[in-house]
Amino acid sequence: MSSERTPKRWLLLVFVVAFGLRLSGIAGNGYPMSFYPDEINNVERSVAFWNPSTGLDLNPHWFNKPALGYYRHFFEFGVYYLVGRYVAHAYDSPADFAARFLNRDRGAFYLIARASNAFWGALTCVLLLGIGRRWASFRVGLLAALVLAIMPGHVFWGQVAKHDVLATFCAVVAFSFILAVGQGRGRRRDYIGAGVWIGLGWAVKYSPIALVAALLVAHFMSRGKRSESAPKGAMLLGAAFLAMVLAGFVGSPYNFLDPTYFETILKPQLQHLGRMIGFAVGEVDPATSPLWMLLARALRELASWSVATLPLVLLAIVGAVLAFRDLKRRSGGVLVMTSVLVLLFLLTAANFLYTRANHLVIILPFLALFAAVALDRAWESRRRYLGWGWAVVLLLPLPGFPVWSHVTHLGNVYREHSYRRAWEWLQANVPADSTVVNDGEILPLIPDTERFDWMLERIRAEIERSNRRMRVLEEGSGGWNHHRRRIAEFEHDRARYVAEKQAARRYPRRRYDVIVMLKPWQSEKGPSLDPGAYTGYDGLWDILPPVFPAGPKVPPVERLRIARAALPKRTPAFLKEPDRAWERRQFHREQRAHPVRDGHPAEWLVTSEVSYDNYVSRHKRTRFPHWTAFYDDLKSHYDCVEIPGGHRRIHWTGWPIPFRGGPDTPDFERDAWRWTGAWNVRIYDLRRRVEDRPPIVRRLD
Repeated sequence: MSSERTPKRWLLLVFVVAFGLRLSGIAGNGYPMSFYPDEINNVERSVAFWNPSTGLDLNPHWFNKPALGYYRHFFEFGVYYLVGRYVAHAYDSPADFAARFLNRDRGAFYLIARASNAFWGALTCVLLLGIGRRWASFRVGLLAALVLAIMPGHVFWGQVAKHDVLATFCAVVAFSFILAVGQGRGRRRDYIGAGVWIGLGWAVKYSPIALVAALLVAHFMSRGKRSESAPKGAMLLGAAFLAMVLAGFVGSPYNFLDPTYFETILKPQLQHLGRMIGFAVGEVDPATSPLWMLLARALRELASWSVATLPLVLLAIVGAVLAFRDLKRRSGGVLVMTSVLVLLFLLTAANFLYTRANHLVIILPFLALFAAVALDRAWESRRRYLGWGWAVVLLLPLPGFPVWSHVTHLGNVYREHSYRRAWEWLQANVPADSTVVNDGEILPLIPDTERFDWMLERIRAEIERSNRRMRVLEEGSGGWNHHRRRIAEFEHDRARYVAEKQAARRYPRRRYDVIVMLKPWQSEKGPSLDPGAYTGYDGLWDILPPVFPAGPKVPPVERLRIARAALPKRTPAFLKEPDRAWERRQFHREQRAHPVRDGHPAEWLVTSEVSYDNYVSRHKRTRFPHWTAFYDDLKSHYDCVEIPGGHRRIHWTGWPIPFRGGPDTPDFERDAWRWTGAWNVRIYDLRRRVEDRPPIVRRLD
């Protein structure tokens, strides 16, 4: 066996293991549908660059994330269209292709996007082998690649259409060049390569920008190993930063060309980072969630059974200590640790949200490198069975270990999805053109023609309103720019709705008068929402806002049966009080965009447990009285059908610890449990309000 061929065989082994694990779950999660909002959003935005009515528009008009990940899927879907039209002859025209997508025939799109992530995830494992080999030894590289191949978080997020895995791939490529700089090579192509891949990573998801810190550390750490002058070193750094900016521009050009990005994302995020204490806006209360607590939550999430697992995190800590004690590996260990710490800090301090599992995927390759050092030392120890022992233990289905995590995850993603059962029940039992409230837009319901016309009319009215405001505002002022952005967003939405309306004529299933009651995580900010903060959903909320009982004195749910024309025209006296400013804004918003059409009161409401049982604790009931009143009224006075989700709680360690908390358990403690399986779904019948008996909950087991 030649030494030249052996690495190729190991590379192939790593790729096959990694790719196979990731492919194992791509046909789950509700396939051929998807009920994961982020995945639906990513696929829809990728397709939206081309519209049957307006043609090609590569401006995403939405900058919560950069565009390169969406461009990637757009290219993949374009190849799928060309094969389908000219090879399989499945489509007659681009409009036919678009109509199928808009009518929720999306199974192939989800498979393509998920398989793409699986591929980039497996390729990341292969690259990590080379990095570990250059840093320490071939065995360290191979162990690091295999550890990342089985690390649950990197596998799980490689099975959905999210951008974290592709951003991680870019970060790993960038780190390979950073490692070369830190080892004292000092070649211009290493600096430029690091800059290019940091820029491309930033163009996928903003977090890889943290590797700039590792590049700076590598540059100054290696100055003693090189003989160039300070000006030459500065030129090399300048070339890296120029390459980073150019790569970022190529990958996501409208972050530079569209001022919306600076005004609505970058500026608030920099202001937020500058505070450095908790969050002034976002999901969390700065009085109860200081930065140290958010870092603790992020570390616990990182060590959970669904991300890195506690055993692998402990191995990584041991490996980091060993790497710093080894003079030959210390410089590389410094770069790996710098990457981990800066990424962790930015993911926590510069994030408007709690640090989620998918946010932490980018850290996993660096943990795998440290874990490989620990495994390598165990292998080299006098008692060689320790190395085999660790390998065997990691492969045993013990609670909280990687194999157990994979088995638990696959059982979850291939379970019959409660959302799909709810959709099928609606299609079988609710007549077409009925008015259905889709709470949180959890089901892929197609609006009927009248509802599309209503939405287009609301968009026209909002554009006209912003035009009137712009005529009286000073050009270039903050208010003028706000309304300019609103008009651009609404024009983009109008083109989308026109295309969806045309495509819906071909929809073979039942369509409904759909009212979308949007209540995603943004609503949890409630009255504490900074009025100057941009959520990325304002345009949609102005068309389909959440419903609050701020108008006529009727039960909250009955508000969904009152047409907009019947709402009070004047602001109630109690809303004029100074401490009612947030409610007053909601009241005026409803005057413009209350979603109930004349003669079409809401008849059905579909909602999930994450909504109707979300406002139970004293904390939630005090902080969100409007939503509390709405769901209390819903559960107390309306019959429903319940579709069980089959979920269960598992402690973050994966160990069989019983859940003893209740609805008033503090969030920090309650969040130690992870949910597996889908949520319970209820379909409420709003046609009759029950006052003379307890409501009936008919469970469909």
